[in-house]
Amino acid sequence: MKKLKLYCLIGFIGVGLLLQAWPTQAGNLQNTATPSSAKRTARTPAKRSRPPVEKIQVELTPEQNMAALKNWVFLCAPCHTVQATGTENGPALLGEKAHKSFTVAQLKKIFAAPDEHGLSEAIPAFRKLNAKQREELAIWFAMLKKPEDIVVTTDFPNPPPFIFVQQCAGCHAPDATGNIGPNLYNVNKRRERAEILKLIEDPASVGVKSNIMPTFSELSQEERIKIVDWLVTLTK
Repeated sequence: MKKLKLYCLIGFIGVGLLLQAWPTQAGNLQNTATPSSAKRTARTPAKRSRPPVEKIQVELTPEQNMAALKNWVFLCAPCHTVQATGTENGPALLGEKAHKSFTVAQLKKIFAAPDEHGLSEAIPAFRKLNAKQREELAIWFAMLKKPEDIVVTTDFPNPPPFIFVQQCAGCHAPDATGNIGPNLYNVNKRRERAEILKLIEDPASVGVKSNIMPTFSELSQEERIKIVDWLVTLTK
């Protein structure tokens, strides 16, 4: 009987200890679960914000249209002709022979980085334009449907020959208004025609002392004549 009482006492004590310890163990389990839950939360990827959509101007003012036309004549026409029908230096962009059409966004990318599109010769030309001018040129050209849409008034300057844009635009700008080199407008009033021809071949022979102006002895007589024929038309 004494042993039974002793066993019952031990049993009651054990149950009491178990009940006393249970909240602590439950709390430990809860604390252990918290970091895991936090870790799962941390792994949840944050929603990525979408890049802002590029806003492109949809209409040009008459002044912007005229500026875009001028840039087309000086920068693009030497390779593609004024009406974009193409030459040996550049493909047709309008008309029956044109196989591709470009969006404004695509044109802006081509104008901004012509070397990435295989147009390394055009780099000096497009370097003259800022981002806004490139966008306006792209908008203007994207609106054209056929060669006849490009209308050039009679008093508008002729496009420079391709050889000028390729060889001279880096210093004198594609429109010959000057950059590192001087403005070439009215050059025929400062020098005789034969002297201009000689200057292109050998600048030192006509008194140009600066070594910035390179010799272009590798150009043919025909190429030099093309450059001079265009330069003498530039008057202001």
